[in-house]
Amino acid sequence: MDAVIRALPTAYDATFDRLALDMARVVRELPRLVRQLPSPAPAPSGASSTVVPPTEPIEAREEDSR
Repeated sequence: MDAVIRALPTAYDATFDRLALDMARVVRELPRLVRQLPSPAPAPSGASSTVVPPTEPIEAREEDSR
């Protein structure tokens, strides 16, 4: 699984400790967030690999970042 971390403009004013806490929270939440992703479509028969289309980014809820 690949993940993309996107820094919002408010992150530029955050302290390193605040960013580290936010990252730790996201890592703890990953299993729950992954379960919320849509299931990939089954591969056509005879296909050698599955290409999964990109999904919408998972945004942290505002109250989680406090």
